[in-house]
Amino acid sequence: MGLQLNDLKIRLEKSEDQLQSYAATVGLQMMGTGGKDGARENVADSRVAQLQTEMLSAQADRVKAQSRYELIASAPADSLPQVLDDPNLRDYQSKLADLRRQFAELGISLTTANPKVQKVQAQINELESALTRERTNVVSRIKNEYEAAERRDLLITAAYDAQFKVVNDQAGKSIHYGILKREADTNRHIYEAMLQKVKEAGIASAMRSSNYKVVDLARPPAGPYKPNPTQSATMGSLGGLILGVMFCAYARASGPQLAATRRYKPVSQSS
Repeated sequence: MGLQLNDLKIRLEKSEDQLQSYAATVGLQMMGTGGKDGARENVADSRVAQLQTEMLSAQADRVKAQSRYELIASAPADSLPQVLDDPNLRDYQSKLADLRRQFAELGISLTTANPKVQKVQAQINELESALTRERTNVVSRIKNEYEAAERRDLLITAAYDAQFKVVNDQAGKSIHYGILKREADTNRHIYEAMLQKVKEAGIASAMRSSNYKVVDLARPPAGPYKPNPTQSATMGSLGGLILGVMFCAYARASGPQLAATRRYKPVSQSS
């Protein structure tokens, strides 16, 4: 299993080297860490997706700015939402309304040559000029925002078209890169599966060996276990001695009985 694992590792390294070499040769720029799953993305494809998102956003901003810009030509400046909602213009209009009220009250009892009336009139003229300038600034700002949005839309669209052309030029190269990448991924999965099996086998072997405990180290015998001539001779001598003793005891016990039997045996008479 160890040799097979080593061969798989060599095959994996070779396929990954081929993948990187091909990308460098044809000019494919890949981004990503290339981690466990080897996931990497073409920089050109990523840039196209990013430019597409920016282009859609720029187009939406341009349409919004264009609608405000076209409203300037079709409606009075006083009715524009940007004018009505501008805090500075509202402040000017409030002060101007108050001065006009004062001018009307003074005109009841005083002539236009009166210094008080002239002072209020001068303040009214000043506020009207400031109000006109502020309205002009609001209109100019709307126009500038539209022109900026239109220019940004054109630039991003041009960048997207150029990058899309790059992606189309790299389409065939990306297909071959994908083939090499799938081969490298397959080799990586096979190697990792084999490596996992080797680790599991090592863990199982360690768990089996842990069930035994060494009490005392074994010592090699001085001679063969079988046959043991010394032991056999000893056991044979001991057995023969026991049998001899038993035979002698039996002979001693049965000797007088045999002699008596022979002494009193009747002699048979002839007919």
